[in-house]
Amino acid sequence: VEADGGAEGRRAVLDAGGASRLFVVGANATLTLRRVTLRGGRSLLSGGGALLLLPGATLDASECAFEANRAVLGSGGAIASRGATVRLHKVRFADNEATLRGGALCQTCTSEAMRATTTLEEVDWHANRAGRGGDDVMLCAGAALIPRPSSAACSLAESTEPAGSRAGADSAGEEPPDGLSAPTRLVLSGGSMSALECSNEALELLERKGLERDALRLLQHASAADPSSPNAFSFHLNFLYTHAKDSEAAALLEAFAAAVPDHPSLPASRAMLADASAPMLHQRGQTLNGQVARMRDPGAPLAVDFASRLQAQDAATSAFAQALRLSPASGDVWNDLGTSLFFAGELAESSLVYAAGVQRAPSHAALRDEAKRAAAFPLAPRSADQITVDLFGGGAPRSGGAPGGGTFASEFTAIPLPEGSYGSRPESVDLQAGAETFGERPRVFVSQRPLLPKPTCERYIAAAEAWAARSGGWTTARHHSVATTDIPLTSLDELLPSFNEALRTLLLPALSACYPEAAPLASSLRVLDCFLVRYDATKQASLPTHTDQSLLSFTIALNDPGEYDGGGTWFRGLGRAVDAPAAGHAVLFPGKVEHGGHPITRGVRYIIVLFMGYETNRLSQRPAGYALEAAGDSFPAGSLLKEEL
Repeated sequence: VEADGGAEGRRAVLDAGGASRLFVVGANATLTLRRVTLRGGRSLLSGGGALLLLPGATLDASECAFEANRAVLGSGGAIASRGATVRLHKVRFADNEATLRGGALCQTCTSEAMRATTTLEEVDWHANRAGRGGDDVMLCAGAALIPRPSSAACSLAESTEPAGSRAGADSAGEEPPDGLSAPTRLVLSGGSMSALECSNEALELLERKGLERDALRLLQHASAADPSSPNAFSFHLNFLYTHAKDSEAAALLEAFAAAVPDHPSLPASRAMLADASAPMLHQRGQTLNGQVARMRDPGAPLAVDFASRLQAQDAATSAFAQALRLSPASGDVWNDLGTSLFFAGELAESSLVYAAGVQRAPSHAALRDEAKRAAAFPLAPRSADQITVDLFGGGAPRSGGAPGGGTFASEFTAIPLPEGSYGSRPESVDLQAGAETFGERPRVFVSQRPLLPKPTCERYIAAAEAWAARSGGWTTARHHSVATTDIPLTSLDELLPSFNEALRTLLLPALSACYPEAAPLASSLRVLDCFLVRYDATKQASLPTHTDQSLLSFTIALNDPGEYDGGGTWFRGLGRAVDAPAAGHAVLFPGKVEHGGHPITRGVRYIIVLFMGYETNRLSQRPAGYALEAAGDSFPAGSLLKEEL
């Protein structure tokens, strides 16, 4: 990252107004500043009021100023450097303040490989302040300042006390005030102070995604700097355990027990490492699930090393399942496990987990919502599979096959999309399918006869408008990433019997016939979401391009195109919109295909949107029930879905 203030002799000003730190610079990253003033930066409970430089980072600043930055309960009022390389040329530090050490700059070597070195050329220090040593600069654990300024030019302190020392007088000169026989405040050794600084900074980094490895380096330094620190030990141990670094966690526990054999935290720490703490197992599952989500995005940094996404998912599932063995009525754990499996594409397993969870924790709101959706849209019976054959013959040819003929060809128009029509939505990678299933040129299908009768469509519109009239309007915030003006069909109870009948007898067989490569059995298609959308030329007239959180999607027109101008589903790869020819007709497509709602310029357009998944375990290819078995649940898998089957 480069920040250049512009013409020589002038500086741009980056002013945080005392609200936050200005930059965190991660490992192997470089921040270059030219003719910039950094002012008003503030870090709370950690170091680096303006800049926090993590191990392996580089700062190159020229013709810059650091003014009135503050590290509140931290060190390095302007800059905290932890194993970073800093080059300063014509830089002024003025009125910066740290509650702990290094009013302007605090730098620490975090390891032999991560030396902290700052080179100076024409650097001025003015009125900087630190509460515990080094009003201008604090050097810790072998950090270097080249050349070393004179004491008249710079107030510099140095902590040379070996890492791991116990509390006592700091080598930076923190002695009791004159005339007192005992200190009036807690006096920490250099190692203890470094452990405090690095632990607090690591905790802050853990609030940000993608900086876990940087946080781990700081935690490792904190433990090495003061092996007797309970806080450094606890933070480090919890990180290692929740990130499934079990051998490292065991070694850390052994080292701390040797340093402080009677510490009261040891029994709980041993229980955690023995997988005997439900809350920590839950936290471990959440952490590992976050790493699985990161693995779906090829560019995202990872804190754990798993050979595959399945291996990481299994580790998360195992942690949740062990937590449920210890706390079987925890609705939060059941919900987190079900959600983790859902986004892993393990839809068969997630359905069982949600169903078991709501029986164990019937008052849990999220589990109740899942139960409501499952009850609203039960799986179709096996007879739907025969309907597919009876109505549509052999269905569409699989991707790349010859054009369909016979019954199917008369029921649907196939529109091939060009290569490059798929979108990217990392969080939905395991829910969607792309070229591996649908080929490089996926197809959109448009029904040639209505899949819902027009009177039924009119009844659905009337029911939705009536619901909106008595409920204060249509909902607009159910889909946070691409919001629609809609009403979920689960809110329109009076429509569900007829709509489920249409699903069973026509809609799901049609979808299976169009996409046999993704959904060979209509009876295994599961409704993930179903909602009635209203486009209004005077309000929400369109929807931006996106992909769906689904394997397959389809829209069913509820009113005729003559009632509005524009509209239809716009496909990016096609460069145009595709609309149903009349009320009751449908447009079907893979959820990973990029599409949007084409603007209408007159009137109102009503559609039903369905997001569909397939009831299988796509990632693991295991039979349903393995997660329940791991959780020790007593509900037989078949009984949970007895009503549906």
